[in-house]
Amino acid sequence: MALYENEAAELLRRIENGDFAGRKTLPQIRDLAKARAVSTSTIRTAIALLEQHGYVRRVRGQGTIILPPPPARRTITLPGDLPHEWTADATRSTQPAPASVASILATAPGASIRCHQRVTVPPGEPPLVIADTWLSATADEDALDDAIPTRQTVTARAATRDHARLLEITPGLPVMEITEVRESPDTGRPLTVTVCVLPANRVQISVDSERGGCGT
Repeated sequence: MALYENEAAELLRRIENGDFAGRKTLPQIRDLAKARAVSTSTIRTAIALLEQHGYVRRVRGQGTIILPPPPARRTITLPGDLPHEWTADATRSTQPAPASVASILATAPGASIRCHQRVTVPPGEPPLVIADTWLSATADEDALDDAIPTRQTVTARAATRDHARLLEITPGLPVMEITEVRESPDTGRPLTVTVCVLPANRVQISVDSERGGCGT
């Protein structure tokens, strides 16, 4: 294990043990480095690692803010519906689709198409799921329930600023992205592409290939 990883583990242990109770921020980097007899660059890298995992957040002019522990991890089965007691903020719009979505739906790059967005919030917790469902130009919204899920992909990436804002996390933190394509049972053409984005430190994904849906 690298030295900065050891220092990150030690800082996390102290945070979880309440050694910094009563403080909103960590001590200054030079003080932490002096106390541990390591370089300031080692402590700076250790703090960056903790920030990547959502334990702290560095804010210019304020220092390194200690974040509250994330809620317990939830197991989400995809495809499948989210629990009914979870609230969802739903919006509908027409906007340019991402290039990956436009390619699947055979839409010209940059063309505006229909998009349904749901931001799902478990009771007493920050938002957990952003689900953007993009509809092809020929999709009949009344017939979408008959569409057949044909493939899913799961990707790990860093949160964009927009997704971080909606999920109430720091931009750049790891998120999981699940993309599902649904096709017409009559023509076999893609009708919808749903992209679900979830904070990686709050969920574990269980995939059930016998069911349909992507949390929308």
